[in-house]
Amino acid sequence: MNSRTMLITGIITALLLVGSFGTAQAGISPYHYEQTNDSSVDWIGYFFEIKPTSGTTPAVFCDSSTTGCTDPTSSSQSPYSWSIDTAGTLLNFYFASDPAVNGDMVVFDYYIDDGGSAFSFYTAATPSVVPEPISAILFIAGGGTLLVRRFRKSS
Repeated sequence: MNSRTMLITGIITALLLVGSFGTAQAGISPYHYEQTNDSSVDWIGYFFEIKPTSGTTPAVFCDSSTTGCTDPTSSSQSPYSWSIDTAGTLLNFYFASDPAVNGDMVVFDYYIDDGGSAFSFYTAATPSVVPEPISAILFIAGGGTLLVRRFRKSS
């Protein structure tokens, strides 16, 4: 093979590589997420957020109200409920009656619609933990103190 043929072959190969890695598949895509609770606290929920890698992204979580999507599911927690915020960038799973304890694996399936464009984004996933009893007591006591002080000032 002469140098000209090698150069042309190299250019064609480079163009094919750029074409296959340069753009992402656009449209509605299924996502699968698994995470093992390796902490010492129980999880009662899980929250997903779509974040652009740079700039903005039209990507949103979608459910059965969007053609091509199905409702988010969990194959590990039962019963569970879920909600998507009005902007479509937050997906919340709730499963307080079946918390994920240390060693449990949580599994979620959901869909993301990127609006038919190839914007780059990632999802941030965060578990929601069961609050410890003392935190709830301190929160209520602090709120009560503020409420009492407010009413004493106004009278």
